[in-house]
Amino acid sequence: MQFLNKLDGEFDDLDVERALSIAAAVAIAIANALLFEEAESRKQQLETILEQDRDQQITTTSEPLHDPLAEIGRLAEQLEQTGPLNAEQAQIRQTIAQTAARLMEMVTGLGETAVTTPEPAPLYKPCDILDIVTQIVDEFQTEALEKRVALILTAEPDISAVQGNPAQLHQAISELIETAIQNSDADKRIEITILGNPNHVQIQIHNNGNEAKRVDAGFPEQRGESTAVNLTTAQSIAKAHGGRIWLETKNGSGSTLILRLPVNKPATS
Repeated sequence: MQFLNKLDGEFDDLDVERALSIAAAVAIAIANALLFEEAESRKQQLETILEQDRDQQITTTSEPLHDPLAEIGRLAEQLEQTGPLNAEQAQIRQTIAQTAARLMEMVTGLGETAVTTPEPAPLYKPCDILDIVTQIVDEFQTEALEKRVALILTAEPDISAVQGNPAQLHQAISELIETAIQNSDADKRIEITILGNPNHVQIQIHNNGNEAKRVDAGFPEQRGESTAVNLTTAQSIAKAHGGRIWLETKNGSGSTLILRLPVNKPATS
């Protein structure tokens, strides 16, 4: 910015001070605009990646998403350090930061993250399976009541804690219970039983109706008939924790989805 002449005489110190203040304000505005543009561009790029890869395996998308998300968060924080923001700019900055945080939470919670990227040690901790299952049952009570399905939870005493990621275990068990509810007829019972020994914890979700075909969601279909519900995420989480999921059926006595988890997660190579 240049001041070429002054109508009423020479430039004095006050004029110079004013000019410097104006220049500083303009510089801050330009810096803010550039940072906003860069942050919005990175946000749009990330949203494009998520849209394109939505139907692909999480193993190909979760790892490269962390760095762009962290960069968006960093840029959003930098915006406040460049100078004062007006109300509109502050709202845009807050939206960018909140969107980045939500996306980071989604990526972190994806089941296959544990398969493709070794989790930092703090993410795996002793998990109270009874506490997790109790919380999930409470969350699904409304949906179960709407279908006139009773959720019955029982557990052996002194169930050992499982070393794992509590958010992922919550997601996997929720998927199994939700599958049982969705595929149950009205006026049925879904019995959720937690068993354990020093080596593993086992969660059994039993539908006491003859629902073998429909509960067998996401597993290889024995009778040549496909099902609508998919348990890929739950299976991936179980595998990442050294466990497994399988289905047991008995004609006339219903079906049981079983999730078995080791008490101590095996070390990964």
